[in-house]
Amino acid sequence: MLPCDRVAPPNLTRREKEVASLVALGLTNREIATRLFISERTVESHVEQIRGKLGFSSRVQVAAWVAAQEHRIGDAEHSAPAVVRPTAPPHERRGRRWSRTFKLSASAGIALSAVLVILLALTQGWFSPPTLQTLPISTVAGTGESGFSGDGGKAGATPLVRPLAIAFGTAGEIYIADGNRIRVVDADSRIGTLAGTGVAGSAGDGGPAAAAQLNVPQGLAVDSEGNVYVADTLNNRVRRVDPKGTITTVAGTGEAGYDGDGKPGPEARLHLPTGLAIGFGGALLIADTGNNVVRQLGPDQVIRTVVGTGEAGYRGDGGPANYAVLHSPSGLAFDQEGNLYVADSLNQRVRRVDVNGQISTVAGSGTPGFLGDGGPGEYAELDLVGNPFEGIGQGLAVDSRGNVFIADALNHRVRKLDLRGFMSTVAVMGRPVGVAVDFQGLVYVADVSDSRVRRIG
Repeated sequence: MLPCDRVAPPNLTRREKEVASLVALGLTNREIATRLFISERTVESHVEQIRGKLGFSSRVQVAAWVAAQEHRIGDAEHSAPAVVRPTAPPHERRGRRWSRTFKLSASAGIALSAVLVILLALTQGWFSPPTLQTLPISTVAGTGESGFSGDGGKAGATPLVRPLAIAFGTAGEIYIADGNRIRVVDADSRIGTLAGTGVAGSAGDGGPAAAAQLNVPQGLAVDSEGNVYVADTLNNRVRRVDPKGTITTVAGTGEAGYDGDGKPGPEARLHLPTGLAIGFGGALLIADTGNNVVRQLGPDQVIRTVVGTGEAGYRGDGGPANYAVLHSPSGLAFDQEGNLYVADSLNQRVRRVDVNGQISTVAGSGTPGFLGDGGPGEYAELDLVGNPFEGIGQGLAVDSRGNVFIADALNHRVRKLDLRGFMSTVAVMGRPVGVAVDFQGLVYVADVSDSRVRRIG
């Protein structure tokens, strides 16, 4: 159904109608905030509410809807029954004609703008295979051969087994989830092992992390105190390595399942956790992939579900995140404002949970494929890995400017959703599954098929 086909008027508030009208004029959130003397975050919240009430996924649809409403008002005025009114003086009649002419012209202008935006989308190739504009790529770790040759050597001359995730430490060190180990690359580009023996297993809690066993870890996060969190995926646990090198379990009993909300993390059951992210206040967010939810381990070490119901599917945009439906969520990332981005893998979408807890889709049409570079992210096609047994990794990162980087693994690309909400390809490689951004804004990628960690730019 087209935006103009919606007949039942939505219950928009007066402020929401004002915001919608300004969206239709092509104003950005910042410009709208300035015009209405409110914050950008408030504008964003209004836009999300408008999209949710209208059932739309883009600003273009909102603009078209506003234009349609203006036309209905105009049509209603034309078809209204005649009413006898006192004759106004000539100068007032001229003023009314100018007012009416201006109103109809503005309505037509808004409608024409909406149509032109849609035509521009079609003519500029937003829905067509794009011309790639990629950046230089260099190798940070790995030789291209899969294997383990020990610690202490230069990272670029040392083979990796199967890199799936990347995170940066407080001193700029690079952590890599590689096979059944967590490797670390220091400032001198020397590689070592932080955790894991290389043998699949679950033993070692309470002892040195390097002597512990892991089972295909696929997510990493580092907090401000230097604790390294590991999504120990096939062990159905999340583990922590403290700055002294001791490993413990912070979430998951080891048995696959979904329960434990409101209890300490180690008493809860997880199912194939993958992506991790550190939120405001030090809360740890966990993509509980097999359970189709995102869970939060708070500073009190109590676990709760914050996104998803546990049902597999796609539903809930425009409403509370804890009532939304996901399908195999994996990568997680926060922006500077505290918005959480979720790679909703088997829905082939990236979704955002704003600071008010409302969820929306920002990238991906839901159809696996590769289209849409140069156009709005929600119309682009993605092809994300959705099965942890195939190696999902941690495929989302956000830089300090708010650009979102997506490891579009089965399209062999790293893609960027910019501040305008437009999609582009920034790199082409084997099978990128993990992505992270360092403190300088450089993008690092775990290319699992090439057994390397690579840097873009």
